[in-house]
Amino acid sequence: MEKFKTLVDKINVVLVKIVTVLFVLMSIACFVQILFRYALKLPLPWTEELARFLFVWVVFIGGAVDVKGKVHVGIDNFVEKLKLKPKRMVYTISYMLCIFMSAVISYYGFIVVQRMVGQASPAMRISMSYVYLAIPLGFLVSALNFIYLGLDLYMQPSK
Repeated sequence: MEKFKTLVDKINVVLVKIVTVLFVLMSIACFVQILFRYALKLPLPWTEELARFLFVWVVFIGGAVDVKGKVHVGIDNFVEKLKLKPKRMVYTISYMLCIFMSAVISYYGFIVVQRMVGQASPAMRISMSYVYLAIPLGFLVSALNFIYLGLDLYMQPSK
């Protein structure tokens, strides 16, 4: 159990660093696009496409990391007022549904990635499979983080 939690923690730390770098690169691409479009009157189509692709990665990977921090929107006011046993039951059902959906989306996401291998992006001419890969990877990490939360739920001392 502790090894799994340590592994998930390390994965999330690495992903936060990656998301930070991607966000900085996205910001630079947007700045370069604005500079070239308005100051130099020479729009660069690849900067807009790069920023969009980086945004996709930031959203899916960042959203997956946020699962562990429980920062997604949720209505837990009612659940938090429950006693420990019913609260664990509600969260267990919720986490199991989230793990199932994350696994399904990840599975079908990998199928989409395989189908996109031959399609190139219009401006940068890179394989669209690289862009679509953010979806299954993000949901795979989400599933790991939901498993982490579920295990952590039962590691808490009973009141």
